[in-house]
Amino acid sequence: MAQALWVVPLASLAWPTTSARAQDLPPWLEEAEIYPVLDRIADRYKIPTEWMAARLRFAKRQDRALELTNPPADAPVIPRSLKRMLSRNLDAKTVSEGRAFMKQHTKALNRMEAQSGVPGSIVAGIIGVETRYGRVKGSYPALDTLATLAFVGPRRQAFFQDELGALFALAYETNLPLDSVKSSFAGALGIPQFMPSSWRRWGLDADGSGRANLIESPVDAIASVGNFLAGHGWVRGLPTHLALTRPKEPLSEASKTLITVGLSAQSTVGQIEASGLLPTGHGLAANTPASLIELPEPDEPSVLWLATPNFFAIAQYNRSYLYAASVASLARAISA
Repeated sequence: MAQALWVVPLASLAWPTTSARAQDLPPWLEEAEIYPVLDRIADRYKIPTEWMAARLRFAKRQDRALELTNPPADAPVIPRSLKRMLSRNLDAKTVSEGRAFMKQHTKALNRMEAQSGVPGSIVAGIIGVETRYGRVKGSYPALDTLATLAFVGPRRQAFFQDELGALFALAYETNLPLDSVKSSFAGALGIPQFMPSSWRRWGLDADGSGRANLIESPVDAIASVGNFLAGHGWVRGLPTHLALTRPKEPLSEASKTLITVGLSAQSTVGQIEASGLLPTGHGLAANTPASLIELPEPDEPSVLWLATPNFFAIAQYNRSYLYAASVASLARAISA
């Protein structure tokens, strides 16, 4: 099963071959003047420009992906809410499926934890939030979607052009079948929803197939997510957070300086304890990096957590505190 995605020889794929630059690109790509970008990708990854252009001949513009990645300025804004996020990701079905996933893949999760220091429940939590344990991996054609965002999208074209290049590199190096691979509306791939550049950097072959197969192999996906978190500062044995009781009175100015909105810890446990917000007996060393974070509720005071480097490692996966809080909370629920 793990090798099924990769066994089709590249030469047998039903793609046209031509060295002519005046090949029949779709009108929407002809207008975008794609060749300077393809040439840069060719230089970076040593892929023939014509090879990439040939694979774009049948690309269809993904207008729905454009809409979802570029909502109108007057679109209604749904207030951010920790309770709403947790209700979406900690429903009974997701928790039950998470426990089943951990049981089914105990060996792979244990091996990943031994190698990376990341608990299996955290990796299962990420995969659960991202794709419901590989069940919902996206329905957008990956190549068409990234090409649309790279050449037509009004924002972040350089980012999506880089990701398109990484996708071409994956296909050129591993025979990833571009005519069938699906993604999210933003181009994220497979069981862990890695962007192509993350796949190339953090993807691991843990099942012995010879290639990191994040589309079909949960074992590879587990190892790759652990590898990503370890590479983003995960500290073995450290909790992700401590939930704090927010005082009824407003926070002091000194306490407010301990709150971060960034993606790394800016203070220490000792400093937070000295503020009076952290009760004693928590078990963390005073010099442990940490920051206070606020998790929003629209009609209530925000929830206050002490976040460690491991919380911020999860936030590097998806740059949202609510996302990281969902993962940490789901991890706790499925390991209970």
